[in-house]
Amino acid sequence: MQGLEELARGKGHPNFPFLDAAYSPGSRVPCTDFTFWIAGRLEANDLTAVKYLMQQIVAGNPGLGVDGSWAADLVDFVVAMPLERYVGFSSTAAYFELRAILILLGLDETSDKRMRGFSLATPKGRTLAEIIACQCPRWSDDILHLRDQANTFIKRMRRDTPFWKEFPLFKDVLLPVRQETAIDMQFQKLTPAARLDLYLVSDHGPMQVDRLGSGGPFGRDTARSHEQLEALGLVATVRDEGAAVALWDKGELLELCGSLGISHRKGWKKNLLLGALRTARPDLVENRMATHAPIAVTPETANLVAGVRLHAEGITTACNLLLLA
Repeated sequence: MQGLEELARGKGHPNFPFLDAAYSPGSRVPCTDFTFWIAGRLEANDLTAVKYLMQQIVAGNPGLGVDGSWAADLVDFVVAMPLERYVGFSSTAAYFELRAILILLGLDETSDKRMRGFSLATPKGRTLAEIIACQCPRWSDDILHLRDQANTFIKRMRRDTPFWKEFPLFKDVLLPVRQETAIDMQFQKLTPAARLDLYLVSDHGPMQVDRLGSGGPFGRDTARSHEQLEALGLVATVRDEGAAVALWDKGELLELCGSLGISHRKGWKKNLLLGALRTARPDLVENRMATHAPIAVTPETANLVAGVRLHAEGITTACNLLLLA
């Protein structure tokens, strides 16, 4: 498959090359974000390649009593969705990306498409909104037909299921418009996984690179996310003293100083232990900083990221309904 093996090389599970090695194959977690590859294959009308990948991703857990053929059916289903009726973009490429995203968001499904309304009770709509907010979608009033469809499903479920009795009906649907800016175009260069990781760093402040990634349908390729975010100047490595101290807990520093014969006292705080380690073995501190130093959203980017995130909040309801298209 064109480019697929190269994208996954060195990242996958030994028995399932397109799945993350850190997760059980039954979790269906890809080893990297395949969105752009899928979008490219969709644009080339190479559905066979996309179906192959999806069947490989669910191979470790096709579902109870079914085989993996439903993953191929999902591809056909998403390709046939009349998305253009409900949402518009400034480029046709955005539609291929949207379909790729919807295919991956369908990884937790089975072959039964009759109950798609259950997606309303999942975070999929919010995830979709956060990913495509940078594409500045323009919404059609036809989205109100999806609202009526959603409400019909909720009312039907309320007859027998307590959960849905408390689930609110969709009433007013806001369809905010955002004009594309330079930060949106930067976001568009990022894989969906990297976009979500940028929000994660924005939410939590300085964090270690190995904490990136949700482990969801867009994989957990932390190195790839970090590379993209850093290359675009959206994040920077934090190398101050506080960041260095946070790289070890006190027990680790005590053990390390003891094993290296570095003079120290048990009652010393972490900053003193780190100072002793840096004096004796500066290379160890620098190596740890190089591989584990936290990253943070750059100050000049923070407010721009917040603006995209705010738009994502505004289009979440529309994205929830779009899943029913």
